[in-house]
Amino acid sequence: MSTMDHPLRQRAENLLSTQHSTAVAANPTPDELVHELLVHQAELEMQNQELRDAQQELEASRLQYLELFRSIPLACFTLTERGVIAEANPATEELFGMPGERLAGYPISLLVEADDHPRFFASLGRLRRGDAWAKQDFSFKGASRRIDGLTDCRLVSLPREDKGDILVTITDVTHLKALERDLHLALRTKERFLAAAAHDLRQPVQALHFLVEQLVRDRQDGPESITAMHMKGSIGALAAMLDSLMDLSRLDAGLLKPAMTSLRLGPLMRQLHAEFGPLAEQKGIRLKTVPTDMTVEADPVMTERICRNLLSNALRYTKSGRILFGVRRQGASVHLEVWDTGIGIAPEQIDRIFQDFVQVGSAVCKPHEGLGLGLSITKRLAEAMGGAISVRSSEGKGSCFAIVLRMTKESKPEPAAPARSSAAPAAVAGRRVLLVEDDAIIRLTMEACLSEWGCEVTSVASGDEALDAIGAGLHPDLLLTDFRLPGSMNGIEIVNALRARLQRPLPGIILSGDTEVGRLLSMQASGCHLLHKPFAPDRLLAAIESALVPA
Repeated sequence: MSTMDHPLRQRAENLLSTQHSTAVAANPTPDELVHELLVHQAELEMQNQELRDAQQELEASRLQYLELFRSIPLACFTLTERGVIAEANPATEELFGMPGERLAGYPISLLVEADDHPRFFASLGRLRRGDAWAKQDFSFKGASRRIDGLTDCRLVSLPREDKGDILVTITDVTHLKALERDLHLALRTKERFLAAAAHDLRQPVQALHFLVEQLVRDRQDGPESITAMHMKGSIGALAAMLDSLMDLSRLDAGLLKPAMTSLRLGPLMRQLHAEFGPLAEQKGIRLKTVPTDMTVEADPVMTERICRNLLSNALRYTKSGRILFGVRRQGASVHLEVWDTGIGIAPEQIDRIFQDFVQVGSAVCKPHEGLGLGLSITKRLAEAMGGAISVRSSEGKGSCFAIVLRMTKESKPEPAAPARSSAAPAAVAGRRVLLVEDDAIIRLTMEACLSEWGCEVTSVASGDEALDAIGAGLHPDLLLTDFRLPGSMNGIEIVNALRARLQRPLPGIILSGDTEVGRLLSMQASGCHLLHKPFAPDRLLAAIESALVPA
């Protein structure tokens, strides 16, 4: 671009022309030279003015940036390549409890907790090399407290290198982290308490199971038979509550795995109607069941448990009217539904009813009727099978709970369970059983039951006594052992020790009232059968027959 084409010179020429309208001669004259100098002078003055205007704009932007930087409620500061703080806003001073004069030039390594140094400085290095920064938590040291900060870092371009090249923003999440730690502690404490309480409660209930079963057999033709049956029913209800706690722990531990098969819903629905129909009549409620020929892909035991929970809830919360148990098909899905005319559920309570230990309308139900775990377990069982649960409810009018399962075309009926009699089963009679149980009452009642089935029973109270029995020449066909025992060995360790002493595989059944997830996982991984206390004699018999079947 020539000098004459420059817009600034043209502007200077025009400006000077308005002030000096002197004609320019063909040849340069002193006046023309003066004119040329005046043009250059005007050009320079305009350039200076533009520079002053730009400088003022830059200063205004800087002041605006500083005002914004200082007014941000989050802690913000800039870092230099040397790793020291260049500038910090008042929120940073408040967060770290240090004045700005002290923060300026302060090494960031003294603010970041030593345990977080590798992660923090590695992230800074990647940022300077062009990688994106992902927000993450770091621990910082304030003047008077430890700080948990959600940290964000960005590259910035500032006019002076000593002002830093990285802008750091910290959100104080110390309070949230403390609440999170308190929540985890509370959950662990709750789990330990429930595990201890459940175990201690299961021991006497286990003894009662066998004692009442013996009482029912002894008094089945006498006038006390009705009372004995009522006692058996009450103990069964108590055992069901404890089983709910166990189911919760087993679901959390992932130990309840669905055995998926083609399940015909009709027989299951008729079976449940026969069971719940008389209970509904006792309350003056009509239970209407509409069986179906449809088949779903589901676990039969889990599906039955779900339906029992829903029907039990419907009976519990319905004072009058009717309950409808039926099925609807929607595309490839089957909705197994339970409708009732009960108390209903308030809209704000809908999301809570599937939480643990929550009972809606607890004022209308009796304390012994449940722990508030039924719907929580129902939801988890449905999800374990790949299904879902939904609820519609109108407060004061009733509710509808629906389990959504996948429909199948072919039916594979489940084989009927073999009938059990009081006679000694052939698979159990004559078998040598070593029983390790430290609770004297449970040990005596189980020994009596096993002897009645024709087993040759040796019962001891600890692992050391079990090893002594093996040393004395006992060669058991089966080991029944409690998990928690006095001495240095638990049930799993006893099984391993006896197998090593006998130098052969020894079928084992671990009896446990534990609900602690870690222990359940270790028992499941031991290769032994696991029988959860409290259990009825028929469940023990089934477990023994299963354990004695050659692998």
